[in-house]
Amino acid sequence: MKGLSNAFIFALFVSILFSCSTSDENYRSDIDLSGTWQFSLDSANRGVEGKWYANALNDSVQLPGTTDTNHKGFLNTDSTTMHLSREYKYEGPAWYRKTIDIPEKWKGKHIRFVMERTKPSKVWIDEQYVGSSLLLESPQKYDVSAFLTPGKHTITVRIDNDRKLTPYRNVHIYSDDTQTNWNGIIGRFTSKLRPKPISPTCRFIPILSKRRSR
Repeated sequence: MKGLSNAFIFALFVSILFSCSTSDENYRSDIDLSGTWQFSLDSANRGVEGKWYANALNDSVQLPGTTDTNHKGFLNTDSTTMHLSREYKYEGPAWYRKTIDIPEKWKGKHIRFVMERTKPSKVWIDEQYVGSSLLLESPQKYDVSAFLTPGKHTITVRIDNDRKLTPYRNVHIYSDDTQTNWNGIIGRFTSKLRPKPISPTCRFIPILSKRRSR
């Protein structure tokens, strides 16, 4: 009887497995957003009030990258050898802006804006506020499905590396002894739009078996 029971469970599992079908639209696709972005420092913290997300920014940078790698901020003249030294110092909000083109095939899909590694951020699509994230050690992922229809749209990202935004202040991710307090967006998958895969459709097909009479 035990062998019969195991055989029944195995057959049931196989029937469920082969009754699952994946939609033809179940795909993953990326728009690589690396490259030139409009840019502006916001040392006076006036960008949100001034609606910088609604206007072109007056400078440019390369992303993935930081204010240091793009030579933005204030030249660091500190020559100490006791810790890491940033080439260009900057602490506070910085704005990044880019226009993208959403393909027609993404219509009605679930779309995420993904930054693999950055500091506290706020995101706008066109002039609509999407949300904010304080994640530091894992990717920041924004659901932008409601904002990105096929056609051209502008993404604006405000990154703020002010130490006051972390309750622990000089943690290793901000310390000059480890990573330095950089501002920017870095990482292999930095700044990509990605449709979420559609879940497979499964149909439960019961297996009928006759009970043996005792």
